[in-house]
Amino acid sequence: MKKIFFLATAAMILALGSCVRINYNKDSGIYESELNLDYHFDDGDTEGYQTGGTSIDKQVKSLDIDWVQGEVVLQVWNNKNVLIEEEAMARGTWDNSLEMCYRLDADGKLNIRYFQEGKYELTEFHGKRLIVKVPADCKLANVKVNSVSADVKIDSIQGVKLEVKSYSGSVILNDIRFEEASFSTVSGNVINEVSEEMKMDGHQGSALDVESLSGSITLNDINFEEISLKTVSGDIYLTKANAEKVKLETQSGDIKAEYVVADEISATTVSGDSELVSCRGKKLNNSTQSGDITVSGTRCQKAKMAAVSGDIEFDTENDGYDLKASTISGEVSCKKPAVKNGDQYTIGNGKVKVELSTLSGDILII
Repeated sequence: MKKIFFLATAAMILALGSCVRINYNKDSGIYESELNLDYHFDDGDTEGYQTGGTSIDKQVKSLDIDWVQGEVVLQVWNNKNVLIEEEAMARGTWDNSLEMCYRLDADGKLNIRYFQEGKYELTEFHGKRLIVKVPADCKLANVKVNSVSADVKIDSIQGVKLEVKSYSGSVILNDIRFEEASFSTVSGNVINEVSEEMKMDGHQGSALDVESLSGSITLNDINFEEISLKTVSGDIYLTKANAEKVKLETQSGDIKAEYVVADEISATTVSGDSELVSCRGKKLNNSTQSGDITVSGTRCQKAKMAAVSGDIEFDTENDGYDLKASTISGEVSCKKPAVKNGDQYTIGNGKVKVELSTLSGDILII
């Protein structure tokens, strides 16, 4: 995985993957203006690149895009050619020296780069929007997008493997079909406190892996064999998902999962709250340190909820439960008719095994 380092004293963000260095004007607080850009290709291979937009009538099997500032838009259209074009994001300096460059390799890989290699004085420059249109029936073997300060929007693209890495922009996806998908963002707080956000709607495949530092992750109507979502300070929202295994993890953010169906659902937070609503799973694991845990309208075969200083609220949706509820300095309340034996509560036939534990929080069974 590519790494990123923040140098606050120099007010500079360094993306090692593409060797892009962007100086930020700390005094003015403006990221788009008065920038000096030293741009290099990740592999150092600059041979055969052409500049400007174009329409490609040859077969494109994969995409490799490196974009610095502005926006990347990937979409389908009813044409057999692949179209690439760019436009300025706002009024300002724009000439041929700032055109993108591209190269189509013999194996069908289309490489698109922000500029040609070199140093640029970007006075009054606000970034560029890259638009790539591929045939609707085209299934790409690999799509790789690496952006530094550019939003990434992908709509209705299909393929085998999708990888998006964004260092200070949003990632928004709609109705895309890939067997494997990987997304990662890094906090842009050192650059004018820009936050990141990931949104996905209508996606299916075998494996989904999303990582974010300070950005939120919002996923809706997705189908994967395995789903792994991880943030540090961002929130996680997962709705209408089907999978064999779902793993949700954040430190200071909140987790909310609704209408998730999986054999195994795991949600872990440190100081954030965790909420499962109308989920279905064979096994549920939910843990937090100082956050609260809420489970409602959820059916399962086995569940374990653990907190340190947080409260736990568990809604008994199934016909019968065998619950073990324990707390050190908090209180346990059960609103359902139950047979109590110490910290053991039997509701109905006691078929579903549940463990609820917290140190200083309260436990409510409803």
